[in-house]
Amino acid sequence: MQEPFKHAVLAVDDEEGILKALTRMFRSIDIELSVATSGPEALKLLQDHKYSLIISDQRMPGMTGVEFLHLSRDISPDSIRILLTGYADISATVDAINSGAIRYYINKPWDDELFLSRIKESLELYELTANNKYLLELTKQQNEQLKIFNSTLEARVSSQTREIKMQRDSILKSFMQTIKALSTLIDLRFKDVGSHSQRIAAFSKQVIAGYNLSQKEYQDIVVAAFLHDIGKIGLPDKIVSKQPAEMNKTDLEELRKHPILGQSCIFFIEGFEEIGKIIRHHHENYDGSGYPDGLMENKIPLGSRIIRIADAFDKIAFSKGYPSARSVNDATAHLVQY
Repeated sequence: MQEPFKHAVLAVDDEEGILKALTRMFRSIDIELSVATSGPEALKLLQDHKYSLIISDQRMPGMTGVEFLHLSRDISPDSIRILLTGYADISATVDAINSGAIRYYINKPWDDELFLSRIKESLELYELTANNKYLLELTKQQNEQLKIFNSTLEARVSSQTREIKMQRDSILKSFMQTIKALSTLIDLRFKDVGSHSQRIAAFSKQVIAGYNLSQKEYQDIVVAAFLHDIGKIGLPDKIVSKQPAEMNKTDLEELRKHPILGQSCIFFIEGFEEIGKIIRHHHENYDGSGYPDGLMENKIPLGSRIIRIADAFDKIAFSKGYPSARSVNDATAHLVQY
């Protein structure tokens, strides 16, 4: 914060009477007054002191007021300059004004009221200019500090973003490992399926890689593929121990409840709403002949359609627990047919 102004004024005149008159006049203003009797003496004072206002007589031996004020501008460029002059010096005064060496000129003898008015205007102008320079410099410093702060902030944000991404990736990895472990438990519930759920998930990944899906859509389908048969955990042992060919009508009706049971298993897991829908409809057929709701065509969720195809292919290709050239061909032919 800038300190309050305490103005200093330098008065230069070779006549002691003029300097005394200026000293008396300045008593009504709260300033520090310095006096010099020649241009060279005043220049020495300018080397060591800072002045808001410089007042100089024009006619002095050795160095005129205009010459002194020109030189003073090099030492103290921000000072306001006033020239005391007589009518005979008007030409030099005009030249000094045009060159920018002085702000005002006062004719001698002067009117105290007018002179004081010019002095006060000069001090106000100097203070305004100094304040503007201070604010400009302060703004420059603040801009530099802001650049440093922004650079530091960007680095911190970048670092935190990397940390968040690493944490998110770690959480996602742990989540998918948990899903895979759960799918393994599902497969262990049934005989002769091997790693059925993991194969369905792998197949689904290959298919959806060709779609322009969001990360959430992609993940929902993959998770649903791993868990598509989770509803079978709720079926009686007498059902899950049989192959479909061994089941009677009642058994098949019971088996066909597993998509709904699967959706119910994950119903209360936040963020699994779409996964539940995919699981519910993974036995729907494109022609509407599937179950549990008999959906048709594009009313069946994309993930459900993909899992339906993968499930049908896998059950034929791995009917003996392992794939063979014949079983794979049969599975392919089945998909083409339907």
